[in-house]
Amino acid sequence: MNKTLHAILSILDKHPTVVGSREISRQLKLRGVEITERTVRYYLKMLDKKGYTEVFGKEGRKITAAGREELKHSLVSDKIGFVISKLKRSRT
Repeated sequence: MNKTLHAILSILDKHPTVVGSREISRQLKLRGVEITERTVRYYLKMLDKKGYTEVFGKEGRKITAAGREELKHSLVSDKIGFVISKLKRSRT
């Protein structure tokens, strides 16, 4: 999963209520990711198609159980990749 999609899922996971693209864009900027609300909506549509988010009209999105599961698995993959890269660096 790409890092922007992962970041969006992470933001949605931390909010107990519905979150709109404006708030997601603002939260991403706080993390150093500068993308417009329109681009956030594009990414959200991708997440909708995968079943990772659920649409709540114009109010925004919520993460689904499948989205939480994907977030958990992508975090494990990131950690494994980090450990492998550290091992490779320590051998050189």
